[in-house]
Amino acid sequence: MLKRTISGAVYCAIVVGFFLLRAYVRAVAFDAFLWFLCAFGSFELARALKDRELPCGFWTTVISGAVLPVIYVVAEHFLNKWNALYITLGVIGVTALSLLIVKLITKDTFKKWGVTVFTLVYPFLGVLSMMILNDVNGQAGVIGLYLIFIIPAISDTFAYLFGMLYNKIRKGKALRLAPNLSPKKTWAGAVAGAVGGALAGLLVYVVFKPVPRVASPLFIFIFIGFIASIVGIFGDLFESYIKRSVGIKDMGKIMPGHGGVLDRIDSMLFIAPYILLMMVLM
Repeated sequence: MLKRTISGAVYCAIVVGFFLLRAYVRAVAFDAFLWFLCAFGSFELARALKDRELPCGFWTTVISGAVLPVIYVVAEHFLNKWNALYITLGVIGVTALSLLIVKLITKDTFKKWGVTVFTLVYPFLGVLSMMILNDVNGQAGVIGLYLIFIIPAISDTFAYLFGMLYNKIRKGKALRLAPNLSPKKTWAGAVAGAVGGALAGLLVYVVFKPVPRVASPLFIFIFIGFIASIVGIFGDLFESYIKRSVGIKDMGKIMPGHGGVLDRIDSMLFIAPYILLMMVLM
């Protein structure tokens, strides 16, 4: 528990530090942080699949995780964020098509091709959503980033504490959310997490005072937090499915008590596209 608390505090300090660099130096400093999350997360994913001899192009995954964010940042610098998005997605499409051609020539399995293409978009698309928000001028971009980082932190805390408390009250018989994927998660924790997510949305609105072009913004932010926490659960369970498939407990050990980078940002990778969509709509 102590290791988990210390590593969590260090992670929070790093995140706050990069937000300060974004605010007072340049936004590209935050892109560097996001690049690390994507590159190291892709390495963790490739290593997990390779160690279990699953069909995945190890170096394709590692290189794409490091290069794709750079392609977006460079393209955005010379063009704009939306053209950079189209170019980056185009690179993914061309790479996927090239891998398919190689598969047909070498008579490799479609399974290996499919898993490798999957590793081109995960975790990159979640990180890409954050990079796009980082490039949005004005309030919307930074507010979106605040929501992505704050909602899962508060939601997970509520889910962990109230889920554990309720399970103790029920003497270990609390109804499990997905026993085959994540045996410790309970429906009580999920409900508490949703409440925590709603409160996180409220907190962002009250503290940072955004001015969206919508009616009743207070309730909109509460709603965003509530839905984001539910979306985050799917992200968490999705990674649990990957880990169960390859027979590992954590994706890495870079954060003692938490696991790897992907263990820390799994819910954020699903929440980020949703928050990006909401910020565009608002």
